[in-house]
Amino acid sequence: MTSGDEGVGVDVALNEVDVASVRAYSDVAAAHADGPVEVEADSCSETEAFPSSEESALLSGMSDGDGDSPHLVSSKRQRSDSASSASRADTPACKKRDGSTKLYINGYEFTRATVTQVKISYRCSYYRSQSCKAKLEFIAAIMDYDFANSIPHTCVPPSLRTLPDREEAGVRDVTVAMKSEVDKLATTTVATPLQIWDEVRAKYYTPAEANTVVRGMARGQVIKRVHHARALHYGADVHGRVEVPPLVNVKNTGMLFLQFHHVWGNTNNELDRVVGWANPSLLNLLRYENITLFVDGTFRCVPDTFGQCVVVMVYDRGTKLYIPVFFVLCTSKSYDTYWNLLQFVSNACGEPIKPKEVVCDFESALINAASDWFPQAAIIGCLFHFKQACKRRMLKYRLHKDQVKVAMLPGFLDMLTVIDKSKISPQGIDWVKNAIQERCKKDNITYSSTKWTSFWKYFERTWLKLLPPKFWNVHGYSKSVVARTNNPLERFNRELNAAFGTPHPSLPRFIQTVEDISRRRVQLRNDISLGRAKPPNRAERYELPCPVELSDRVDEGAEAVV
Repeated sequence: MTSGDEGVGVDVALNEVDVASVRAYSDVAAAHADGPVEVEADSCSETEAFPSSEESALLSGMSDGDGDSPHLVSSKRQRSDSASSASRADTPACKKRDGSTKLYINGYEFTRATVTQVKISYRCSYYRSQSCKAKLEFIAAIMDYDFANSIPHTCVPPSLRTLPDREEAGVRDVTVAMKSEVDKLATTTVATPLQIWDEVRAKYYTPAEANTVVRGMARGQVIKRVHHARALHYGADVHGRVEVPPLVNVKNTGMLFLQFHHVWGNTNNELDRVVGWANPSLLNLLRYENITLFVDGTFRCVPDTFGQCVVVMVYDRGTKLYIPVFFVLCTSKSYDTYWNLLQFVSNACGEPIKPKEVVCDFESALINAASDWFPQAAIIGCLFHFKQACKRRMLKYRLHKDQVKVAMLPGFLDMLTVIDKSKISPQGIDWVKNAIQERCKKDNITYSSTKWTSFWKYFERTWLKLLPPKFWNVHGYSKSVVARTNNPLERFNRELNAAFGTPHPSLPRFIQTVEDISRRRVQLRNDISLGRAKPPNRAERYELPCPVELSDRVDEGAEAVV
């Protein structure tokens, strides 16, 4: 077999077939020069390279010429049965067809496309599915394939698309192993789907040998499988996740971190929910008598399905640490919610809590619930929250930030927290009004009389009637007591916000973060007890203004000057 290009070196199986086919048609044409010739496709060889009976263009005859270079002559085919019979009677027997429309070269598959007087054209069998433009022609003049002008393949040959042995071909399939690992991480850890993807990606997509192809799950498939696995394992309700491992336990232990989870219907026909977590190693701190109990509500770290997080903290005299014992998520801020919360905390401790002092946020429902639950304890409001609440109200009344800054300076609004309770109204309030007005005048700051009037009405309504001065005025307390009861809440509030970073985390991330805080407190207490760490040696300070002297007479209360 000859080749049109000596450098191609391609194994062509059907070259002799095409040459024989052309010569066979030459003999037929010579025998039927005076009339049309019809060759029945079914009687021809399967290896014949000429068109079948179903194709529209056929070679029906050839003119006189050299046997090695025949000139093909076209004629109309006769469709009648008589003409077909006559033609078959005079036509020499053809070889049985053997795959005449297919051509295989180097693993690629060609299909015969067109037949003309001078050539037979073949194109890639996957020109539609893979848009391959490969083309090869058989030239009648030279009786050979024109490899020099052929168009190369752009498709993937079937021999490479179907690999009988992937391991021998350098392909490692880790799909099954990845699915098993993703399911395990989704149900035994609190990692996010992206964190799970990073872990399995690092584990499976690092080939041990060069030139190794790893076949496994894509990023989107892993993330989708994590959500699906957790939905099957925990159920559709996100709150169900808190009651099964790993979120229900202290990390790497069998101790329960979840202490209670209660739901009840309120007076508005809505469901209220409280969920409390505590490290069992810290519960003993609440069983001592005459402790100082801190109850603080925060909102920045709360998951979307809850209203606030209440932190129950206690001072540990042995290690001189302020320990957050309970983290409780609540859906509402009602009296019933706080009452139930304190009851559930006491039940988790196994015995009633007997504090000497209860330091809490300035919220009427919380203060009332704490007063009723601990009737023998002194309820002390946190001055940090007092100033925060007043500042938020000033901004709500659209007071300029420069005026608000003056009011928050030491010795202005906080003067009301250190003077005698009986002189707060009207002498103390009048003194603070004049002090703020004089300072604004001194600093060339515009004083908004109308807006300040609205604020002082709010102050009298809220801080004199709803929350009387006994909760926020520290007149008569020593500075050490004030510092001990106010600094811890402010300090832990900053620590808690820093631990979460972004506000309103997901419920699993919230549990993971507070569990880490509790576990580290346990480790620190143990280290201090065993001498591996020293207790904090800082002196508690809280800057309070020096109380001004106010007259007992109501009409002279405003005569003090800053």
